[in-house]
Amino acid sequence: GEREELVLRFLAYSDRYLDFRHDVGRFLNKYIVEANDWSPEDIELKRRDFDQMLDFVANYFPYGFRRAPGSQEVPRVRFEAISVGVILALRVDPALEASDFDWLDSEEFRNNVRTDASNSARKLRARVEYVRDRLLELA
Repeated sequence: GEREELVLRFLAYSDRYLDFRHDVGRFLNKYIVEANDWSPEDIELKRRDFDQMLDFVANYFPYGFRRAPGSQEVPRVRFEAISVGVILALRVDPALEASDFDWLDSEEFRNNVRTDASNSARKLRARVEYVRDRLLELA
């Protein structure tokens, strides 16, 4: 389940990252219970968001979710930052295009995707909003 958990994190955080407090397991479990009541239209909207985010990352991010071309792993915090930040930006500007990704190598971005205290509400907000804001500023 690592891939399934990443998808769940994307869905839950892209919908409710502002509601997250600290307990990831409880937050995700509550989201799954609520998802059981989704209509077919809700499911289709979530699928479109996910596909749109993946297309954007594939088209614009030099190494996708990875840190470097040869990287084999994708840290959860990096995936959350990029995936949720991208969909938040696309919700503001669906025609968003980006060309400058120098910020991915910045100390500020690295600080936002470090794993220490990564499950705090403040750190989650900081990392997803950092990506969202960089994409919207540089578009």
